[in-house]
Amino acid sequence: MTEIRVGRLWRYPVKSMQGEEVDEIVLGPGGVIADRGYGFFDVESGRLVSAKHPKRFGALLGCAARYLSDPVTGEPTPPIEVTFPDGSVVHDDDAELARRVSDLLGRDVRLITTVDEGLAFDELDPGVDGVMPDEFAAALSSGGDDHLLQIPVGMAAPGTMLDLAALHILTTSTLSKLAA
Repeated sequence: MTEIRVGRLWRYPVKSMQGEEVDEIVLGPGGVIADRGYGFFDVESGRLVSAKHPKRFGALLGCAARYLSDPVTGEPTPPIEVTFPDGSVVHDDDAELARRVSDLLGRDVRLITTVDEGLAFDELDPGVDGVMPDEFAAALSSGGDDHLLQIPVGMAAPGTMLDLAALHILTTSTLSKLAA
């Protein structure tokens, strides 16, 4: 039998922000419990905010989020703390966090912990052959010149803010190759 070792575990409390390294995780049917437990809703577009539309939302990647207490299955999502690119911190204040992220993005956003059925996010089509079947990309295309795909939220894990996979596993050899 092949030996498998886990080097590090990460959880991402807020969609499209940096996450936190943790000692343990709990896996459920939707992946890591409380992974992407928070997200932002873009009021103008009516879509979930995702840094996969980097021109509009890429600034989120400069923020880091962490839970103030460990998430518990079946319990409400615990409060978070977010560190902004300038080093300032918003601690357990949802209204202030939404205001600061709105300022960062230059768009009106709302902090959410649940997603409505039919909610989608925009993803910039990478334009790389073979990334996804052509029929799939055509079905998701916005039809405009912006090369945006409209991806339903939680395709792999309904009811979550996950994109296309409930769990990501990266091998050390993959990370080494990416670093080269």
